[in-house]
Amino acid sequence: MRKFVLLLIPLLLLLNCSSSALAQDNYDFILPDMSYVIEKEAEGELFKTRLYCKDGVIYVELEDTLWVLQQEAWDLLQTEINSYLAEKDPQELYEVQEVGEEIINSWKATRYRVFSKETGLLFSESWNNPDVFVPVKQILYDQEGRPISVETLLEFTLDPDFQDVDFSAAQPLPLGGSGVSTILTAEEFKELAPWYDCQQVPLPGFELTKIEQKSPALAGTYIELVLTYSREGENMRLMIFGEKDRFSQRPRPSQVLHLLRVRSGDTQLRPAVKLENSQVFLGFMDPIVFSDGERFLRSVILK
Repeated sequence: MRKFVLLLIPLLLLLNCSSSALAQDNYDFILPDMSYVIEKEAEGELFKTRLYCKDGVIYVELEDTLWVLQQEAWDLLQTEINSYLAEKDPQELYEVQEVGEEIINSWKATRYRVFSKETGLLFSESWNNPDVFVPVKQILYDQEGRPISVETLLEFTLDPDFQDVDFSAAQPLPLGGSGVSTILTAEEFKELAPWYDCQQVPLPGFELTKIEQKSPALAGTYIELVLTYSREGENMRLMIFGEKDRFSQRPRPSQVLHLLRVRSGDTQLRPAVKLENSQVFLGFMDPIVFSDGERFLRSVILK
């Protein structure tokens, strides 16, 4: 489900700022009708996404397709929010500095700069207007302090005209990919994840036999990989998924967080690891003795 969180980040920020939203279940908290358009630029690519809230239901328009956030997807999103907030207090990781006011696309916005307390480098910048529920502009930076993506709000209204929108044609927001996958060579995989040691194997006798890149609905934004290790007809799969902009970043030892489990859509990974610098997750899709899986995950990440 994390593959859809990126385009819903402004909306999730709205929910996070509302304690009543997090305290209530599912659609008990009703969002106001609204419509807004976000433009994202990353790695030379530019795309726009429109989000709607109508009668408390969330819709995402992407590449001429309208998706609806149904109950199951909503539950998973709330789980992701609560899990993120519970893992570590953001105030322990980041320092926020208020810079001043600027005009962004006719909105007067206050600019904030967020620095990593560990490195002292710029992590993100955000421009916010009190009358607009989502960031007017947002810039994300890599672990070296270089900009990697820019999101700009182009339109926002709390009085939307839904006359030309056929909400009945909306498709359920998929919890996984399209089912299409591409087989990658070791070299192609290394370009995507240079921090992963392909020479390591989870258990004696296994070898890496296949690397697949899945095709999620937001393929231009997220990467989802499945590695298959095989031994005498027995397969063991490991999934890696995360935001494309930061996927290749090599973590520091302190940025590798070991988890009991993590969920990607309807797939539970156990044990798992989160790379806190890049928000990339990896874990076992198939059963493995927990200590063996955790030991492998500790050794496979090149720090």
